[in-house]
Amino acid sequence: MVDQARAPLLLLLGLIGLGGCVGGGGREDIATFWDNATGRAMERRGLPPRLDQPYPNLSQVPPR
Repeated sequence: MVDQARAPLLLLLGLIGLGGCVGGGGREDIATFWDNATGRAMERRGLPPRLDQPYPNLSQVPPR
């Protein structure tokens, strides 16, 4: 367990580290980073193509 004197220092280091995860050059803000990290950005995408077709049978692939 962390003692009371080190807790603020560890919190500060964690926040500095989180700031390094956000893109460089002002291209990405923390809200965009969070959407990408939690998967909400994927909800806005469409379905992949050929999703309605059956899975291919790999035993029918001809030899080389």
